[in-house]
Amino acid sequence: MFSEDFKAFFHTHIHVPVKGTENFAVIFSTSKLSGSRLGSEIDAFDNVLRFNAAPTIGFEEDVGSKTTHRITEPSTRFRERSEQCFSYETLHTEALVHMQRDIQFSKLAENKEFYDNYHLITNQLGIYYRHFIEKITKRKYMALSSGLLGVCYAMSCSEKPTLYGFETVEERKQTTHPHYYNVMEQLDKDEYFIGDSNKVIKNRVAKKLNGNAKMPEEKQFHDFAFEKQVLLLLNRTKRIQII
Repeated sequence: MFSEDFKAFFHTHIHVPVKGTENFAVIFSTSKLSGSRLGSEIDAFDNVLRFNAAPTIGFEEDVGSKTTHRITEPSTRFRERSEQCFSYETLHTEALVHMQRDIQFSKLAENKEFYDNYHLITNQLGIYYRHFIEKITKRKYMALSSGLLGVCYAMSCSEKPTLYGFETVEERKQTTHPHYYNVMEQLDKDEYFIGDSNKVIKNRVAKKLNGNAKMPEEKQFHDFAFEKQVLLLLNRTKRIQII
């Protein structure tokens, strides 16, 4: 079913998180970080995990300059500094299409540094945490977002990760801008993206925004309200710390 190139790429990049003694900061990209001046505090962590194309350059005072881990959705291939980049192993059709694209991208010399630092987090992590969430909430939930999976990854690697930029549902509704940076401006920075992945994302985002500052939240694939409840529960039970 799968080509030799596919199998070789998969086996080269598959990654299993390992529990360690180092601490983790998980940085959400919300506008709550704007003006926070938390950069130095964030940079003091051993590991700093960010998502998708969230930048640090130009925002160091508020969000820090350190990134050790960057988790991206299947369509995004972005590396700003020297961080390790991650995506999640999945057999969804869209993800498989992107992996085939990755195989071709990885053969190009100009992409060698990115793919030398690129990893596929095993789907076993998602399976484990879907069962874990069902156990603590009594609700079966399959569609974990990249943000929630990132927190799960940090929990797998450290005893008690610290979350920055977390917003409750009420706080989210009150914001006029969802991020501390301008998404469309960030997508114009070709030098940080692999191939033309930013252009593909930009077209998709522009259609969804349709002139608005915020994405419409109806008909979302992920239940973000439920995910926020899960994170608040983990905070109350001291599995994570929300700043």
